[in-house]
Amino acid sequence: MQGGGRRLKGQRYFWAGSWPELCRLLKLPCQNPSTDRIALGSFRLDRPARTEYHEILVGNPAHPINRVYFPGAFRGSEDALMQIEFSFPVAEERSLDPDHWRDTWLDSLRALGILEAAHRVEVYDFKTRTLHFNGYGADSLRQQHLPRRAVDGELELERAHSARRRLRHVGADARDLMVAPSERLYFRVDASPHTGLGHFTRCLALAQHWRDIGRPATFLGRYAEELEERLAREGISHTPLPASHPDKRDLRTTLAAVPSGAFVVVDGYHFDYAYQAALAIERPASA
Repeated sequence: MQGGGRRLKGQRYFWAGSWPELCRLLKLPCQNPSTDRIALGSFRLDRPARTEYHEILVGNPAHPINRVYFPGAFRGSEDALMQIEFSFPVAEERSLDPDHWRDTWLDSLRALGILEAAHRVEVYDFKTRTLHFNGYGADSLRQQHLPRRAVDGELELERAHSARRRLRHVGADARDLMVAPSERLYFRVDASPHTGLGHFTRCLALAQHWRDIGRPATFLGRYAEELEERLAREGISHTPLPASHPDKRDLRTTLAAVPSGAFVVVDGYHFDYAYQAALAIERPASA
């Protein structure tokens, strides 16, 4: 990893909520972009890529790829679907031509050794999303404008600020709670066989560790049958939801399923700050 004139090397790598947050953690100079555009590519290959991994993170700035995902590897099948994600500030002047991204990505994947020269693309799809990455640190709700009405009723700004102030002091209490074997960890994440699997997989890895140290975990969301079966094999419970945010039933059902004081992990681009603020007010131990 290189940035700000420094080169960093390590054996452990991690996700940050945004590029500015990563710069802050590494004490590197970084201008705080308010909006990112995410380019998403879906490739159906003539045969699966030769990799044992279901997800590969690319940190080389010479290649416009953040991550490559292989749903078939996650499901243990020979599915030749491959998904690519890359984000960049909206202010950057980059082409949005699908053919440009297809050719660029294929060149990078071959240069990185993820694909062979003989691999052929049978189906290709491209789309972009514009997202706001502002982070959710201790003072984040002070730095953002919360609407007076959001999700499922009126959100007073002062209530949101009070909830976030309470979170500042949850550290010591959280350590005490985490030693209780009965403490259940809740995950609010959505996924289908072709979208959201990266979010689901990251949550599953954390849930597996939580389970391995003797504590229960529950997933809240809408999943395909094969993902529900995966949770069952892992011994992790699942509570289905009738709808996903921004449908108001999402927040109502989630709050009904999660007892007061429980820890909630929320993972998904569609969970905007209004949803997270509402959840933080009612369930302050959320991340």
